Amino acid sequence: MNPRSDVLTDSAAESRGPKTAHFRENTAQPMFLKVPEVAAILRTSSKAIYSMIDRGQLPGVTRLRRRVLVRRVSLLEWLDHNCASSLEKKR
Repeated sequence: MNPRSDVLTDSAAESRGPKTAHFRENTAQPMFLKVPEVAAILRTSSKAIYSMIDRGQLPGVTRLRRRVLVRRVSLLEWLDHNCASSLEKKR
């Protein structure tokens, strides 16, 4: 295993239930994401991500000295939980 913390895999996600089953297709994904990676997932800027972190709007945020990391599984579960279903048109 690579000793770098940004490439550790999340084996704990494999033991979770079916809710996270679609998140663990590729177990080689990093356990923690850097801010630019989170920004790419959310299709926004790094500046917006830092603002969300300051306001406490993102889950799974970990600070290691000056480095800010976001736990991948927490972010994806949060996105899954907060998604809105499309509204059906009334006829």
